[in-house]
Amino acid sequence: RPACAEEVQAAVQITLQHNWPWFSIRGGGHSYVCNSFVKRNSVHIDMSAMRDSSFTEDETHGYARLGSGLLLQDLPKIIPDTYQYAIGSCPTVGIVGYLVHGGSSPRTKWLGNTTLYSMDVVTADGKLLTLSDESPHGDLWYAMRMAGSSFAAVTSLTINLERK
Repeated sequence: RPACAEEVQAAVQITLQHNWPWFSIRGGGHSYVCNSFVKRNSVHIDMSAMRDSSFTEDETHGYARLGSGLLLQDLPKIIPDTYQYAIGSCPTVGIVGYLVHGGSSPRTKWLGNTTLYSMDVVTADGKLLTLSDESPHGDLWYAMRMAGSSFAAVTSLTINLERK
């Protein structure tokens, strides 16, 4: 269980050094397509220890930086009641998986991924990158917002929140 992005990067680099064909990521443990299950001859990276978070705000918005081990049930403890955000109906779903796969929910009228501001990722070739609208990795940023687990391991993300 890595405790930081650099440890995730090291795990991915080990898979590359040993020419292992697969690594899987486990955030909350829920996965419609079974991405979080261990495959034979693979490395399983459990992100559950990466639970750091912070909240900052400016005149108009709030920004929550969320570690990849956090669950939807953790959001109310991090984000003040004066801000709105999309949340799913299952509290034990991982925040990262929920958001990078669209963030749809019967509880809200918008997709949760529209709140994504930035994310820190480890790519399949072991690079640690920060993605955002301003980053030089625009194609990866776009791809990560709808099918993230197919392209990189998210170590943390930041969401942009509006006041109620």
